[in-house]
This record gives sequence, structure tokens and C-alpha cells, in this order.
Amino acid sequence: MEHILSNKVMSRNHGIDIIRIVAMCMVVAMHTMMHNMDAIRLSCSPGARIMIRFFYVETFICVNLFILSTGWLYAGRMPKFNRILELASSVLFFDIGTRLVVCPALGRPFSWSRLISEHWFVNVYFALILIVPFLNGGLAELNRGFGMRLVRRLVLLVSLFYGIVPIPGVNTGRSLGWFVCLYLTGAQLRLSKDSMVFPTRHFLLSLATGLPILAVFLAMVAMRFAGTPLYGMVEQYQSPVLYLSSISFFLALSTADIPKPPLLIRFASSASFSVYLVHTAYPIRPLFDSCSERLVEWSSSFGSGYAVVPAVLCGVLAVYAIGMTADAFRLLFFRFLRLESRCKTFGNWILASICR
Repeated sequence: MEHILSNKVMSRNHGIDIIRIVAMCMVVAMHTMMHNMDAIRLSCSPGARIMIRFFYVETFICVNLFILSTGWLYAGRMPKFNRILELASSVLFFDIGTRLVVCPALGRPFSWSRLISEHWFVNVYFALILIVPFLNGGLAELNRGFGMRLVRRLVLLVSLFYGIVPIPGVNTGRSLGWFVCLYLTGAQLRLSKDSMVFPTRHFLLSLATGLPILAVFLAMVAMRFAGTPLYGMVEQYQSPVLYLSSISFFLALSTADIPKPPLLIRFASSASFSVYLVHTAYPIRPLFDSCSERLVEWSSSFGSGYAVVPAVLCGVLAVYAIGMTADAFRLLFFRFLRLESRCKTFGNWILASICR
């Protein structure tokens, strides 16, 4: 077995590019709807509420898709420290840049508070990247078949525990423990893809869509006959149903033979992180929430509420376009400062110091 910490260059998986775009669209859609579900429940017809609930629950696989992709890409490779430094620089660029631009425009005082700490995903993701070499080293000691069975059982048990046992502050999909489980799953899928026989792509996509629908249906039945709302157990990243759904969706695209997409699609994939940083930045998030509330309120008055999902999708495209534009400015600014080469030099120095 080839050592898992090797720096072997792998061919680009264009399915991962599509996964990143879809996952980020799900993130924006979820943030658009998460604070407006009560308004939707009051203003939309029963049929529209069911359709919106199905759509809303499906968006919760977004975070799982990103971490599965990280496990898939970093399996058999060491993280590049220059790439980590570039990501950290992007966080600072958008956090400080949005304060310099948005705060004066909205008449708000400039503040250094909540800098970087506003992004829970970034904090946990960077912590995960720091321990990737140790995770890869552990995977290297496991036999492929045994390791796959072990990781599957581990993640399933942790997922069931996190999703069923209510422990405040512990059972959360925002924890490093859950990210590690997803990373190990993605890495094992990558390492075992040549020896495993996966279901057809149509079956995987049907499973990825059908499982959340089935979960919402069962939650509705439980609410109707037992008076027990189960939506809270379904609408969370570590839900067993959404865990299986995210794996199915991920496998359907990551194992597909997708031709090289157009340049715009590849740029949209590389700009996905910037889209997240822009719309969740501290001074922009209140503005985003206000616009989302107005969008949902306006669209719920058309067609008994059936216009909400199309309106949210249009809003997602608008936010993504803004994020891509901001990422283009970031690239020009980084190129002006020659930040990429500086990060590469500094990252190589860090790596040499660690491996010395």
C-alpha cells in the first residue's frame, strides 16, 4: 500500500468542483430560510409548507459535503501550508474589508470585535486541517478493508449518539469531533474507491433526495399522531439520515466521470469559500438577514407560498454572483501584494521546520 502521507499529484476531480458549488448554494439557501420558518408556517398553504420543509432539510447536508470533500482530497497527501495561509489571509481580507466598506456606508462605527471568531466553520475547519497529518498517519496503519469497516461503524455510532442523545453543548454538528468523523469517511472512500463497487449514480441521487423526504414525512406523522415534533432531530448536520444522504450525494458526483467544466464553473468552485465569507461577515450578516426576511415575506404572498423556493434560489444566485465578484477583487489584491508566492515561501519554511 502506498504511504498515505505521500505528495503524489492526483488528477483533478471535476465532480468535487460541482459539489462545492452545490454545497455553497445550500449554505446560502439555508441561511436565507433558517430565521424565517415561523413566517413561512403562518403565511403559506399546507402544501407549500411541506415543499419548503423538504427543501430546507435537504440544505443541511451542505457542511457534510465540504468536509467529505476535504477528506477525499487530502487522503494520501499532506496539507499545503501555503494554501492554509491563503485561506487565513482570505478570512482577514473579507472581515476587515467588509468593515472598511460596509460600516461607513451604513453609518456604523468601525469595530475590531468578533474578528474571525464570527465564522464558526472557519475555526473548526482550520483545527481539522492542523490534525490532518495525524489522521492520515492513523489511516496508514489500518488495513483498507478493516479500516473502512471501522470508520463506517465509528461514524455511524457517533452520528446516532449525536443525533439522538440530547446533551447540550456536546451533540452538535459544529464540533471538531463531527468534522473528524466526516473527514475519515471521505478519506476512506477515496482510498477504497478502486476496490469498492458503488451503486449507480441515479440510485445514489435518489437516495440522497429520498432520505430527507422520508425523514420529514416521518416527523410529520409523529407530530400528527403522537404530538412529538421530530424536526429538531432531522434538521442538524449530524443527523443519521442527513449523514447517509450527504454520503450518497457525494459519491454520485465524486465518482462520476465529469468532463472539464467551463472556466466560469471552475471559478465559481474556487470562489465558494469567498461566497461564505462575504455573506457571513459581521457587518453584512444583519443586512443579509434583513433582505432574506423581506424576500421570504414577499414571495410567500404569491401562489399560496409556492413561490418561496424559486425566490430563494434566485436570491442564492444573486449572493453567489456578489461573492464571485468580491473574490475577483481579492485575487487582484493578493496578486498586487504577491501574497501567493509569499505564502508559498513561508509555508515551505514551516513544513521544513516541522519535518527537520
